[in-house]
Amino acid sequence: MRSALSQKQGFTLIEVLIAVAVLAIALLAVLRAIEVTIGNSQYVQQKTVAHWIAMNTLTSARAGIILLPTAGAIQRGDNKMLGNDYHWEMTASNLPNLPIMKIQIKVFDNRNKVSLDTLQTFVENPGANYATI
Repeated sequence: MRSALSQKQGFTLIEVLIAVAVLAIALLAVLRAIEVTIGNSQYVQQKTVAHWIAMNTLTSARAGIILLPTAGAIQRGDNKMLGNDYHWEMTASNLPNLPIMKIQIKVFDNRNKVSLDTLQTFVENPGANYATI
C-alpha cells in the first residue's frame, strides 16, 4: 500500500516557480513584439503623412498657389497634419540641354529634424530657351 503522502497529487513549489518564470519570459517577449509593432506603425504613419504633404506641396506649386523656386533656390514652408508639425523644402535644378527642371521636395519632422520623405518630379522650365533641340 502506498502511504498517504505519496497519494497526494499536485505541484511542488519549485515547479510552480519555474512555470511562473517561463510565463514571465514569454510575456516579456510578447510585450517587446507589441512595442516594436507600435513603433513601426507610428513610423509608417509619419512617412505616409510626409508623402501627403510632399504631394500637396507639389500640387499647390503646379496650381500656382505657391511659387516654384528658380534653379538653385530653396522654397520652404511648414504644414500641420494629424496634430504634428512638418517642415518642407523644395529645390529646383536645371537639367543640361533639356527644357525641364528637376523639382525635389523633402519633408522633415519638426521635432527630430529627420527627413521623412523625398519626392522628385520634373516640370517645364519657363526660363529655358532651347530653340535648337
